Amino acid sequence: MLHIGHFLGNKQYLDEESGIVKGYDVDVVNAVCQLANKNCRLVWDIYERCWDSKAGHRARGGEGLMGGWYDACIGWVHTRDRARTYLFSTPIAPDSKVYFWVKTGRTLNYRDFTGLKVGFLDGWSSDEHCLARYSDLQGFDESDPDQTVHYANEESLAGALQNGQIDVAFTSIDPETAGYLGVSLGYTPKTNECTFGGVGIMMPKDQVDLSSWFNAGFENLKATSRYQDICDDIETEHGNQPGDGADYICRD
Repeated sequence: MLHIGHFLGNKQYLDEESGIVKGYDVDVVNAVCQLANKNCRLVWDIYERCWDSKAGHRARGGEGLMGGWYDACIGWVHTRDRARTYLFSTPIAPDSKVYFWVKTGRTLNYRDFTGLKVGFLDGWSSDEHCLARYSDLQGFDESDPDQTVHYANEESLAGALQNGQIDVAFTSIDPETAGYLGVSLGYTPKTNECTFGGVGIMMPKDQVDLSSWFNAGFENLKATSRYQDICDDIETEHGNQPGDGADYICRD
């Protein structure tokens, strides 16, 4: 049983008409499971059940994946913190850039965050501990609860920017999705200090067999025309959703 929890963008989204979760991640996992002759079942749950990061606490494994509710979680970026807890498949997509988003019309002094409230998304790699790794940024204290505010989803984070609850958001939400949410780019760091690998399947460290057949299956999939069809579907089937294009997601 495989967890899926992200609900915005062309990699994972809820198709309102059918009530089914669709996207590139879903297409890849279904194809790999079929090639490997595995009976995979995808279940939706909140993504904090895979990886949880609350304001004022170190990020940690979510109760669902740690408790064996599912065998793995789909579509998670490989980070140093997560690698201490979980095993990762080979990437099925590259990692994302990180961005600072602001309310439309506002400017941002990236070098100085003194007195600013910063918003983050629960469970995402772009958390306050990652932000603190940027040595060229002054005035941010990851341990200060007055500066750090967490939100459960992208819509809540964007709403907090728009109504002035926070001054800036630090996240890997891509520009197209941010435009869809009604917020504007404040600054793009030159590097992503939050990750050291791409997007893959995240699982407990004892799921060695799952990792082995999934990795082999994905390599086999990439050698077939079906993978090209999946990449084409990013535009043809999932093009109504925001997100990176096939030229970025499917680059090898």
